[in-house]
Amino acid sequence: MLSNLDIDLIEMTAYAIYRMRQARQSLDQEGLLIQQGEKLVKNPAANIEKDYQKIFWQGCVQLGLSPVSRAKLSK
Repeated sequence: MLSNLDIDLIEMTAYAIYRMRQARQSLDQEGLLIQQGEKLVKNPAANIEKDYQKIFWQGCVQLGLSPVSRAKLSK
């Protein structure tokens, strides 16, 4: 069961999805490597996507949306 206390957690998880999509769009448009001066460097969007994936999965676990969380709830 979700309660009003979970609203912030749901919002945070949804925001993480939004930011992951933005980072993916940047990666799709610019690629994993970008030109910075004369050097190719890793697109910062790759780290941003990774950071928000972590936040997303933490939210899923806390909300009971991951497969492991659902298995624990069914016991």
